[in-house]
Amino acid sequence: MRIKHTILVNVADDADMKDALFGPTDETLAQVVTDKYTKVTSGKVSVVGGETESIGFGDITAVKGVYLKVNAECGIKINGGSAIQLRKSLDTTAGLAKFFIEADISTLQVVAAADTPVSGIFCAWGDASA
Repeated sequence: MRIKHTILVNVADDADMKDALFGPTDETLAQVVTDKYTKVTSGKVSVVGGETESIGFGDITAVKGVYLKVNAECGIKINGGSAIQLRKSLDTTAGLAKFFIEADISTLQVVAAADTPVSGIFCAWGDASA
């Protein structure tokens, strides 16, 4: 299985992006291609307001990465830790909250705020054994 992702984060003081504060000096360095993982799973996330839902990884026992995209701000718990807040972009009416991590992951939970249901998609990859 091949996993390929490119993450280009560019930050500037102005809308024209002329006063750059942060950005890749060589965009080819922002691309990662990995062929070593054997399993992938993806699906939908739907959490009722005020509830917590665990994301199922199917037959992947050694999860090495996750991408999550949801329609509302929420908390996420990684490996049983404390919830961290996942925020939407400044366009809170149409924006999406996104999360990407490459790490050893045993559990991932989505925590919806009291009156805010959360829905979206996820993709996880790794191996059938550690």
